[in-house]
Amino acid sequence: MRVAVIADVHGNFEALRAVLAHIEQGGVDEIVVAGDTVNISPHSKACWDLTQALGCPVLRGNHELYIYTYDTPEADPTWAEERFKGLAWVRGQFSADDLKAMRRLPLTYALPDLLVTHASARSVFDSVDEGTPAQTLRELFAGTSAAFIVRGHNHGWLERAWDGRTLLTVASCGLPLRGRLEAQYALLTREGSAEKGRWHYEKQFVPYDRDAALTAMDAHYMEMMGPLGQVFKRELATGKNHTLPFLRQYLPAINRGEVTLRAAVERFLARSGSSD
Repeated sequence: MRVAVIADVHGNFEALRAVLAHIEQGGVDEIVVAGDTVNISPHSKACWDLTQALGCPVLRGNHELYIYTYDTPEADPTWAEERFKGLAWVRGQFSADDLKAMRRLPLTYALPDLLVTHASARSVFDSVDEGTPAQTLRELFAGTSAAFIVRGHNHGWLERAWDGRTLLTVASCGLPLRGRLEAQYALLTREGSAEKGRWHYEKQFVPYDRDAALTAMDAHYMEMMGPLGQVFKRELATGKNHTLPFLRQYLPAINRGEVTLRAAVERFLARSGSSD
């Protein structure tokens, strides 16, 4: 059995189309979309519609949750801050039925001895890295006996072995942040019998029209997304994480009123540009 796992499209329609064409050429038995189909790049609605049309399992990520809870009593109060300005624009692309469908998206999807999720079996927000303790992993995936667990969320490849299991983090389709610029996904293969077979994976790197994706981040996009749109564009252009370093460096000063978000973004991009 061959399964393609796509994670973290983030509204990058060019990347998604290229990955789906690559999958079609290679042939798979099933596609699983592991959350965060929407937000960041401009074409969230197109990516949502395309993944829904596939008729495959589509899982909930934290960015789907941001969109369907935005401007509701469930929303985080910080989402009213300027740095989250783009959420209103992205949410406005979706119908009431779309938002209901997002809310119904499952957290996990299971096949024999395989579990796929966005972040963990517990939450759409949990991160995993090389140093995550084994006890924490047991808590994140309590209730599943699958020997092979596949997740996204962290935008870079990572394989962890723990308690005789394999935990694979899949790099991002639409916003890779570990230096590679191609759209990425995982191709899983189950070899052997249904009773004794084991899952294996191959990293897939797919060139796509990144220039078109960057061009779509035009003046209208920047107006709608606010100052952080410039940081997102830098991430797409470089394949490196800029949002988290920016927030760690400047958010405390922004919250204290010592610098505006726009001025902080300008400073950050000017200082980080030489190291890209």
